[in-house]
Amino acid sequence: GNRVKRQWISNTVLQIMRSPMSYAALIPDDETIARWYDGKDFSCDWTTGNIPVWANILHEHRDRAVRVLEIGSWEGRSALFFLNYLPKAHVVCIDPFAGNVGHQQNEYFAKLGPETEGRFDRNVVAPFGDRVEKIKGSSVTIVPQLAIAPPATTVAIPSTT
Repeated sequence: GNRVKRQWISNTVLQIMRSPMSYAALIPDDETIARWYDGKDFSCDWTTGNIPVWANILHEHRDRAVRVLEIGSWEGRSALFFLNYLPKAHVVCIDPFAGNVGHQQNEYFAKLGPETEGRFDRNVVAPFGDRVEKIKGSSVTIVPQLAIAPPATTVAIPSTT
């Protein structure tokens, strides 16, 4: 579970630090990231801390037509990272767009839940319509129903939350 995820993240960070290649060059600078999110509407940020690790994992795929499956999109901040960092990517986003059970039990997130789908649509669907597929529902029921034709490259990134 979480211990395995933490170990994977720790190993990935150690690989980045030990590599002779400078991965700092692969990470978009703050100004670039700010442009990606300029004019967007977000209530929280679960993405920014993951950008260095994601950039390290994905840099080899930047010029490829990859498909990214994102489970849990909330307002679209991480989808925007994938769409901007991988300019030829198609991103499939699965989310109930009302929050999960944990969100609904938290007063702060329960209030935000009804607003998430509209924010996602404005933040992601409007500017990237043909490169993003929004699927509303629980990943537990949606993922088994997906019939994804094998693309040139599919990239899967383990959740870090």
